[in-house]
Amino acid sequence: MRFVLVALLLFLTACEEPAPREPKLVIKQASYKDLSGWAQDDFSQIVPAFEKSCTRILKRSAEQSFGALEQSGTYGDWQPLCRIFMALEDKSAPSIRFFFEQHFSPYTIFADDKAEGLFTGYYEASLRGALTKYGPYKYP
Repeated sequence: MRFVLVALLLFLTACEEPAPREPKLVIKQASYKDLSGWAQDDFSQIVPAFEKSCTRILKRSAEQSFGALEQSGTYGDWQPLCRIFMALEDKSAPSIRFFFEQHFSPYTIFADDKAEGLFTGYYEASLRGALTKYGPYKYP
């Protein structure tokens, strides 16, 4: 009876599928020429959002980590770039495009050797509320 039970357990464990392997992340530097539509985009649309981000970045401690990933650096790594951006007098589309080409580098990201894939980003709004109606919390 023991032999049958051991044989059955061995058989069942042999039927298990191996856990899926996490693909290897490969990052390669690219060129702005590789970015479809780069030369046609209206970069003046970026200005309000980038200024708002820079205003917050400049208020933070330079030593504080910028994000969860080590590659994100610190706020101090981003602050000089924000100072340059905020000081730009010409914020026309060509000027902003030039700014990004001078201060950022595009990269191609592969999963193993596959150049095509799905990238998903999430945004979670932080909303303030109250359980009772008062002051700024008049509306549901």
